[in-house]
This record gives sequence, C-alpha cells and structure tokens, in this order.
Amino acid sequence: MQDTRKTLPLTVRKEFVEALYAGRKSHTTSVGGLGQINQIPDAYALKEMTTNSAGDLVPVFTRWDNDLVSGGTWFGNIGTELWVREWHVFLSLATGESLIRYYNGDTREITENKELNYIRNKTDIPRPGMFSPRWGSRADVTITALSIGRLLALTDDEIALEGLASDKPGSYMNYSTRAEPYTYGLSALDSYLTLWDNSNKKIKSARNPWVWKAQFELHKGDK
Repeated sequence: MQDTRKTLPLTVRKEFVEALYAGRKSHTTSVGGLGQINQIPDAYALKEMTTNSAGDLVPVFTRWDNDLVSGGTWFGNIGTELWVREWHVFLSLATGESLIRYYNGDTREITENKELNYIRNKTDIPRPGMFSPRWGSRADVTITALSIGRLLALTDDEIALEGLASDKPGSYMNYSTRAEPYTYGLSALDSYLTLWDNSNKKIKSARNPWVWKAQFELHKGDK
C-alpha cells in the first residue's frame, strides 16, 4: 500500500515514553475524525469500514433516522507509518555542543544548521510532544491493526497494550491527578478511563464516545 501518512505524528505523553520504548505500549485510541458522530454517540451504529482514494480506512455509520454518515479517516490504514513525537528539551552546553534531551534522559547531539537555527531562543524550556519538530523524532511506528469501537467496550487485551502503570498485578494507577503521591488499586479499564478524562477535556468517558483503536509496531532509530 502506498504510504500516505509518513509526515503525520503520533504524540506520546511523557508518562508513557518509557513504556513505549520498553515494548509495553503498542496501542492507542483517538476520537480524531469522529467529531460529528460523538456529538450524540448513541445516535449512531457502525455499519461498515470502507477506504478512500488514498487507501485510508473510513467508517460509515447508520444514524438513528437510518441516514448514512461517514466519519473522517485517522491513522490511515494497516501499514501506515507515523512518526513519534514526545516530551523534549533543547540544551546548549558550555562546551558549545547543542543537544536534544528526551524525558527518559536519552540525548542526541544537534549538528545540522537548520536544526541549530530552529532551537535558537528555545533552549532550556521543557516542551510537550505536540511541539516536537519532525527532525527531533527518534522513532516511527507502523499501524498493524485498526478498528472503530466504543470507548467503554475496550477489551482487556487492548488495554493491556496501553502501557498503564501498575504497582502489582491487577492494580493500576489512578491518573485523575498528575501530582505525586500517585495512587493505585484500579482495574485496567477504570485506570484507563481516569487517563482518558485527564487527557480529554471535551469528550469525557461517561459519554462513551466512538474511538479509533490502533495497534502499532515501534521502529527505533534517529530520524
């Protein structure tokens, strides 16, 4: 399949960077392209998945009045590659070296003129992944499975691939607060829903939105 999504990013929250590179996070969800559907999620039923002219998956829903409504594409299709963007900070050392440092402490020297020009006036400022430049990415992912479903219908197997923090088997973190001390003791689904509500201010889990469910394979290496 022709790669139509190479230039699009997959943003990984800093809390999940370690899980991503350790192989514990290989799944993500998104409401991208489903804004109209999620205004009243219960008014729609998924009818089928089709593809557009670029080969990207497109969901088709049946509305309560039996009209057909297409959602927007997201994540492309199986085989699509996305570049990973993550928390980072640019550093200018007294030695004259310039570095990009990632949340887990890994660093890479910055030597290209266009990159050095980019970081001017941006050093020593922690930057969320959404602000990562393409050249700052150190990995790509390839989509290996892609589907649509309701958030509250996520399976245990799907949630197990999300990289949730756990203090012991069956006891997962409460993501309702990002401040220490962190608490545990939630089921995998309840933990994931606290993460969802912490990350999604407009579409809360109680609405049970339609979501894209994407499984992916990581490819490391400087980009």
